[in-house]
Amino acid sequence: MKKQTESKKAWGRKNIIQLWIVAALAVACCAALVVSVVQIVAALNTYSQADREYDNLRENYKPAVSAGYDAPQSLAAASSAEPAPPLSLSEINSDYIGWITIPDTRVDYPMVQGSDNVRYLTTSFEGSYNAAGAIFMEVANTEVFASRHAVLYGHNMNNGAMFGELAQYADAAWLADHSRIDIVTADNQVLTYRVFAARKTDVWDAAYRVAFADDADFTAFAAALGAPAGVPRMLTLSTCTTGGADEERYLVHAALEA
Repeated sequence: MKKQTESKKAWGRKNIIQLWIVAALAVACCAALVVSVVQIVAALNTYSQADREYDNLRENYKPAVSAGYDAPQSLAAASSAEPAPPLSLSEINSDYIGWITIPDTRVDYPMVQGSDNVRYLTTSFEGSYNAAGAIFMEVANTEVFASRHAVLYGHNMNNGAMFGELAQYADAAWLADHSRIDIVTADNQVLTYRVFAARKTDVWDAAYRVAFADDADFTAFAAALGAPAGVPRMLTLSTCTTGGADEERYLVHAALEA
């Protein structure tokens, strides 16, 4: 009888331990689920906030490629009793350097150049914190679009925003259909570039070079990347890759049309 009693007690303790283990696992799973939901909601909120801001900028401030128009389209309709919106993108953000558009894609954004290559990774054009950041130019491009080689950075967003569509240039058909890049500079100069190459690489690639000793030095650099002969200036778009290493990047190279 004593042995049976001890056996029942041991069996009871074992069941209690198993129940605690199951309960602990259930709590852990619930916690992981909550964290995942919070992360998804935060990501969706990030996308939503960025979309609202940039949609507003497109609707009211996007310059026309043909004329370099930089005033808000809704300005004339504003009531005199209401405060007038800023008159230019430069007044919204003094770091504004122009607007980039790749027709029939989601690339349609104002561009900035900060005092470093870090700020606009998580700061939107209007200055809000946002993981989508802004499209920004390499700080070493001191002559902006007058540089022989200008480099622009943008995030590879999961919803295709910012530079999230650049990897599609790996498809030759996509490249052929979306080779034109339109730039309207802050001083309303209209520039057109044509994409000639796109490739996966890393942050140490020589293609990030923006300083050249002379025209011959730049010509050799451009030729090594496969640029058309006689290209006067180049533009490179850079973004990270989906599922790749932290150092991995996707580059799109374009030549300025004469």
